[in-house]
Amino acid sequence: MDDVTYIRRGFFLLILITVCGITLRSDWIYNTPLETLGAVKVPDTSRSYNALDSSSSFKEQCVEIIQKLPSPRTYERKHGFQKLPERYLRNRNRIDEGYKCGKVLRPQAHEEIPWMTLLVKTAPKNFEYRNIIRKTWGGVTEFRGKIFKVIFMVGLAPSDDGVQTNLTIENGKYGDILQCDFVDAYNALPTKVLSSLRWIVEENVTSRFYSVTDDDCVINIPLLHAIFTKKDKGSAKDGLDDHNTIYCGYKYETGAKPFRNNSFKWQMSMDLYSASNFPTYCMGAMWTLSFEIIRSLTCLSMVTDYAGFYVEDVLITGILREKLGQGETNIKRIWKNHKVEKLRLLTLHTGKMEKKEGKKAMFEQWEIWAKNLTTVK
Repeated sequence: MDDVTYIRRGFFLLILITVCGITLRSDWIYNTPLETLGAVKVPDTSRSYNALDSSSSFKEQCVEIIQKLPSPRTYERKHGFQKLPERYLRNRNRIDEGYKCGKVLRPQAHEEIPWMTLLVKTAPKNFEYRNIIRKTWGGVTEFRGKIFKVIFMVGLAPSDDGVQTNLTIENGKYGDILQCDFVDAYNALPTKVLSSLRWIVEENVTSRFYSVTDDDCVINIPLLHAIFTKKDKGSAKDGLDDHNTIYCGYKYETGAKPFRNNSFKWQMSMDLYSASNFPTYCMGAMWTLSFEIIRSLTCLSMVTDYAGFYVEDVLITGILREKLGQGETNIKRIWKNHKVEKLRLLTLHTGKMEKKEGKKAMFEQWEIWAKNLTTVK
């Protein structure tokens, strides 16, 4: 095909776009298989905190992002992850509007742009866990010139037993709760996180970094500050962040297999995930990323059929990340040495402890890590 033909087709498409608007553009892109959108290198989108282009809508940006994605990779390996199942490679022919956040409860706007926003997965009834976080690591709002902000992500209370009223009072007092309009449940964790991430993009809730964690975790704020200050302003030797990478702050998991036994809590049927291994992913106790990759992951989630898939860390930092077509270059360990990673120097997860022991452990661990706080306001 010659250049003149390309120009004519491009001009004709431009007329259609002008007349028909975003519906035509999204239908055109999303009816196209991901593999045929062209192996165009994702552009360098490194920029300041305010990364959202306000001149175009979120849907328009998603169309552009999906169009430029390379094809997901296939790994020639004898063992471990090789390729995403066809279900996750396909794109739906429409943009899923999903659930909305912030209509009922939303966090107060921060006077200054946070350097690190910590997104905490929590259930509506978990008042005590949220208060422990506020009294410990979540109470650090500034450290060595960097602003920290905590946002608790919740869905709607499953039953009308006063929980919603208490949540409203709680948010009125602290202003740190984001509520989305789905019924909260363990199996809804992907919906909770992805809806919240979409809210961040659509509302332009900017921050240099975002860390996702659980309400039964303790975060070593001084160490978190030290690690990501180097990635923010350091050299290539320090692993300077490229704005398109997910960092595993708890555990970098590679080669994991789905549980096929029905007796397991995390049982995974072949219909949900047919491959023998999951992609490399960050375990859910903590992972950190930037605005640009949040936007890309959110866009992909809106055209990917993940109904019934409830393991949010595998879905977001594994499956959707792989669908970006960058292989394993966009997921990194914080600890190069696995033995050091096992020491859990950055995140303590008390999930397997008894509730009383776990809550006590949160206070005790924070008391140790808080000794490294020297400039807190």
